[in-house]
Amino acid sequence: MSKALILVVEDDPLQRRLIKQNLEPEDYTVFEAASGREALEALDLYPIDIAVVDFKLDGETGVDVIQKMLKRNPLITPIIVTAFANVENAVDAMRQGAYDYIVKPIDFDRLLIAIERAGERQKLRREVSTLRSSLEDKFSSKNFVAASAAMEEVARLIAKAAKSDATVLVSGETGTGKDSWP
Repeated sequence: MSKALILVVEDDPLQRRLIKQNLEPEDYTVFEAASGREALEALDLYPIDIAVVDFKLDGETGVDVIQKMLKRNPLITPIIVTAFANVENAVDAMRQGAYDYIVKPIDFDRLLIAIERAGERQKLRREVSTLRSSLEDKFSSKNFVAASAAMEEVARLIAKAAKSDATVLVSGETGTGKDSWP
């Protein structure tokens, strides 16, 4: 079973093949794209987890491609690879959404570590999403038990307030069920 689905976006076919050949033995499924356009097409076809993107592509930058990718799939984890290493490029790439920045010639041990860390990040993000969904279901207003129209109105107001940063105080006599949320 594959660890993650990785998209390699590199306009140099030799570099693209070299990256793929180094990742596949590590049990990653690797897709290739020679341009930003091909990368976006691949995102539409496959649930890509991690994108390894060259900083300088024909006619566009890897940072531009990352921004477009993140708009389509905010959960993708992009890693920039570049032969044009400088601090400004690295900082800009990270600000624009890159998870890591690797300098060519590629140290494949370093790339594998970055990909493993990115995979862990993906796993945690999926778990958080699942937990949030579970909590939203558990604590939704549909689970609120109300025997009167007044309590149904309280539940509706609580649900409305929950969508904001407001603090809510529900008061009433002891034993009226104020703390009976699931």
